[in-house]
Amino acid sequence: MGATDLEVDSKTLNRVIERQKLPSNVRDKVFYFIDMSIRDNKARDAYVS
Repeated sequence: MGATDLEVDSKTLNRVIERQKLPSNVRDKVFYFIDMSIRDNKARDAYVS
């Protein structure tokens, strides 16, 4: 991985590693829900700010 200022806690890192072990169709669903949550949160923040 490249250099970054972002610090990832061990719990998050372990989740990412475990996600890599899932079948590809399940991994796709995991990313779909993550992306959906990020999008919805950004939209909510835009209306609250």
